[in-house]
Amino acid sequence: ANGVPITELGPEIDPATLLPGVLPISRFESGEHGQELVCEVLWVDHYGNCQLNVDPLELLSITDSPGGEVMVTVGAGSATPDERVGVRVDAYDQIPAGRIGLVVDSSGLLSIAVARGSAARELELGEGIELRIRDLDPSDRGPGVSTPVQLGPRPSGGF
Repeated sequence: ANGVPITELGPEIDPATLLPGVLPISRFESGEHGQELVCEVLWVDHYGNCQLNVDPLELLSITDSPGGEVMVTVGAGSATPDERVGVRVDAYDQIPAGRIGLVVDSSGLLSIAVARGSAARELELGEGIELRIRDLDPSDRGPGVSTPVQLGPRPSGGF
């Protein structure tokens, strides 16, 4: 170890006490709106970004392009699940204000984040919390908002 005796690196560890680094495996399930990717939060960083146990390739079966929208559900089994439209982005700074984003983090796994905020706080997420990600159904957007306007000639006389 670069010229340092191994005994100076710390106490000896019994190899029989070591456990393999096992990650929970995400899975696909049939849901009310089709296939859902069921995953969980592995850990939350100091910004409040939540790393998921999702390989980015798994997300391709739901949305295959940056900017693609998905529905993210927290608390699917509860009486009041929190459903949010999420957008797949290539970098944290591409997440639109007021939205949640799905981005590949520095570990190569999918993370959920919010623009200039904490996804953990906003979505009440923590280690081990289950999420469901699915394709965005047109009915998820709800009714549009329209505002009546009246068009006419520009008034004369300036402003």
